[in-house]
Amino acid sequence: RALDALQADDYLTTVRLARQQDQILREVGEVWDSILARGLYSTACFLLGDYRRTLSSLNELLELTVRQKARMHHEIARLLHIGCRYMLDELSGREVNQELLSLRDRVMASENHLGRQLCLALLTTVAVREGRVLDAAHFAVLTHATVQHRQMLMARTAWNNAADGALFALEHREQLVDGDVRRLKELEEIARQGFRRAHAAGRHSVIARGQAYRLQARYAAYQGGHARARRLFQKAIRSLERQRSGRRELCAVLLDRARLYPEFLTQDETKLRRMLTEADARLDLRRLDMMIEAR
Repeated sequence: RALDALQADDYLTTVRLARQQDQILREVGEVWDSILARGLYSTACFLLGDYRRTLSSLNELLELTVRQKARMHHEIARLLHIGCRYMLDELSGREVNQELLSLRDRVMASENHLGRQLCLALLTTVAVREGRVLDAAHFAVLTHATVQHRQMLMARTAWNNAADGALFALEHREQLVDGDVRRLKELEEIARQGFRRAHAAGRHSVIARGQAYRLQARYAAYQGGHARARRLFQKAIRSLERQRSGRRELCAVLLDRARLYPEFLTQDETKLRRMLTEADARLDLRRLDMMIEAR
């Protein structure tokens, strides 16, 4: 089943099975189950980093959820749609933040727990990519609290986003409130929980193992263990480079390593540019160009 494949991080199989399920369900007129199948398809495409295909799928899903008055499914699809347009560099950081914040109050006031989790995780991601340290710390804490309270589909993605936000804030801790030791310890714990949970999932998923090594490498670098961080980044790359479903995460590893250790940028630039171009991940391509200019 498509859901089982998604939970096993086998995104390519999820795409294939969800497409098959959707075709069958549409033939027999099962509209609500078709919405679920299309949602799984879009989610798997998003996690693959195939943002253009995700956007096309979500455009259809948004129309269907409006016709069926499927409010919660519509909110989740709209959140993913906003995230895709941001990754495709169709929305600026300011625009995507405005759209997410306009949805946040409605989603947070509803019983749409997956929508809450996804909205906060996206706000964390945007804060990190736009370099807003205080927002990254704030939304990392909120994302962590939400996913800890109620784990849903894509819970580990939310754990990872919270850990990424916490690590970004820790890497720029000079911008946090001076002397706020409690906040630093809270962020450190969020980062540790992120890679520990990814390691636990990594017993059954190579992609989760790669995610764990990436987060752990960044934490080691934050603590000053640079030789260990380099080894952990290499472990992450070895875990992910042969996994066709792990291209998005492999790009994240290579970008993080090049950002922290610029000597790797020359080595990885060609591979990164090829993978990001294939995914049409224009935001990350722009990020790569900025790193090259700053070298």
